[in-house]
Amino acid sequence: MAGTSMIILNAHKVTDSSGEGFAVRLYRQGTGQGLSLPGPLGGGGNAAGFLRAFSDSANAFAAGFNRVEKVMKALGVRRLLLFPRFHASVKDSLESHPPELEEWEADASPGQLSLLEAVREVLAALLKDLGRTAVRDLASVQSLSSALMGYDAITFLQHLEGLRLSEGGSSIWLYHEATHVIYEQDPAVLWRVAPGFVVVYDADLAFLRQLEIYQAERSAANALLPAVHVYQAYYAASPEQAAFQAAVARESSMFGDLIRAKQHLVLPLDMGQDSLKQLLPPLAEQTQALQLQQRNTGRSALAQGPHAPNPNDLWLDVYSANALSRVGGLGRRLKPVPCRLVVDVREFMSGLPAVLHQQGFRLTPITLEVGDYVLSPEVVVERKALPDLFASLGSGRLYHQAEAMVKGYKTPMLLIEFDGDKAEAMINGYKTPMLVIEFDGDKAFCLTGASEAFCLTGPSEVADCLDSRSPQARLVLLLLHFPKLRLLWSRSQHATGELFLALKRNQEEPEPAAAALVAERQESVVNQAALDLLRRLPGVTDSNWRSIVNGCSSLQQLTQLNVQQLEELMGSSRGARMLHDFLHAPCPVAQTIGPLGGG
Repeated sequence: MAGTSMIILNAHKVTDSSGEGFAVRLYRQGTGQGLSLPGPLGGGGNAAGFLRAFSDSANAFAAGFNRVEKVMKALGVRRLLLFPRFHASVKDSLESHPPELEEWEADASPGQLSLLEAVREVLAALLKDLGRTAVRDLASVQSLSSALMGYDAITFLQHLEGLRLSEGGSSIWLYHEATHVIYEQDPAVLWRVAPGFVVVYDADLAFLRQLEIYQAERSAANALLPAVHVYQAYYAASPEQAAFQAAVARESSMFGDLIRAKQHLVLPLDMGQDSLKQLLPPLAEQTQALQLQQRNTGRSALAQGPHAPNPNDLWLDVYSANALSRVGGLGRRLKPVPCRLVVDVREFMSGLPAVLHQQGFRLTPITLEVGDYVLSPEVVVERKALPDLFASLGSGRLYHQAEAMVKGYKTPMLLIEFDGDKAEAMINGYKTPMLVIEFDGDKAFCLTGASEAFCLTGPSEVADCLDSRSPQARLVLLLLHFPKLRLLWSRSQHATGELFLALKRNQEEPEPAAAALVAERQESVVNQAALDLLRRLPGVTDSNWRSIVNGCSSLQQLTQLNVQQLEELMGSSRGARMLHDFLHAPCPVAQTIGPLGGG
């Protein structure tokens, strides 16, 4: 049963891969297309359904290129309505009962002025030497000016000591002459504003706008109530005053930019790919009818009376079909490939399912006890972002997850997914080279100098990887312990979708019911210790241990089989001989030696 309307808040956060964008596509297409859900949740599309999206953050649309158009395309809407504070209706509503605002300016103490001048001197020195200055240094020094005016003396000193301990070994700004003035100067106790009705001592434009709305609603409810009295205080000629005034100017100018951008919006005729594909059947039918009539009569079918197709309508269909060439050839008939994925419901907290659905995968959400994505009856993937990877390696949770995948599937895979915006950055800020783990038999060794730009270890940290507690070492041990486990790397969520598509080729579609019962099938194994012992015996391999388990009920029964019986179970005469010789080899008995000199 399809919904009839949708209202979205915080529209500035909507993207193609966000949860809201995913929900909009399902709403437009109908939940039965691309997402398999139990129960009566299917239905037709809502191409003309009611959808409204709201945003109260004009500044958020300033980030990136064509941010407004991207949000509108993700929402599938064509109308943009702007309501700045100088809009007639908004202005009348807010100014009919405005709050009483008083701005206070207080002189900073001599100690604060000295510290503020030192901070500005350090910033000027860093800006002059941008070649050696790190972005982290600029951010740390810039935060000092805000902390100086916002923290009390004790908190400010604690903040300084924290910066010294965390950045003392790698930050350039700590060795500047003006930095010593910051640490040696005894900051005075900050001046505090006396309480009032509403006292704002940390200038925040968003909070003041909320006070305006509150005052308008309060007056609308009861016009006899007195106006809210607001006191706002900040230091004269301080960074916080400049930041507040810049925020006010930026808010006003941003709406002006949006008004001008609205006049030049470039949006496609059809928002979705499905609407473009729907244009092809009518066009093909009309073209075939025209060709058939031309062959039968030898004349143009456009002159066959009032029921003939309208040339203008046909031109519109041709124009719409030609639009396919501008959206990547969506009308081409590609060879169908398997596209179903069984997805753990907890994965929908991330943005990857939305990206996979956008790329054409049909998602079946169920609760998976083994793996995150089931690509086929034999292939399962456990996805780990970097923070989750390090946490699960440290806690040992990844070991149990890998063990369950190895027992339940023929091809278990561990996918390490990097953030798309930070794919070229490593954990500690390095970019190249990459630490590559190569395996040779039972040994693992490391190489540097790979051409890939994303990695886990910098060139100066290769020695640290030798520590058994490091994430890199634990990852190597995990792969050595589970030889069947395959390691995958992905730069972004879109790259993950392409990787899944390549892995699913020539594979059967996964069965949701079977994927949900993998953990239960593993629990049916009563004696796991005996099974582990069996797989470590000579001659027992990954290809024959299952047939041995099916043919023997216990290890004791296995020791009673002769070589011919073992060969029938194992399918190898050499392996059967090795196992039989091991099980029937004489066990040496240690000789008891008496006391020295005893008889």
